[in-house]
Amino acid sequence: MKEATGELSMTAIVVVIIAILAVIGPIIVRSVGNSIQARVNCQAAYNCEGCVNKKRTCMYKDDKGSEKSVVCSCDETDADR
Repeated sequence: MKEATGELSMTAIVVVIIAILAVIGPIIVRSVGNSIQARVNCQAAYNCEGCVNKKRTCMYKDDKGSEKSVVCSCDETDADR
């Protein structure tokens, strides 16, 4: 009977760990994806304004060709754009 109780406890622990990963995993993946997308948008940026507090506002074109604004750090964009 002791072995059955130990197996049940281990199963419960594994189920809890999987549930935690199922909740946290998508949040981490979404955050990384958004960070990568912001970096790509800043690399494609043009018509950047001056650097204020190490940030600048630039324009970029999205996948549909619409012009949108993005805030980039000053070191992500060239100063002469």
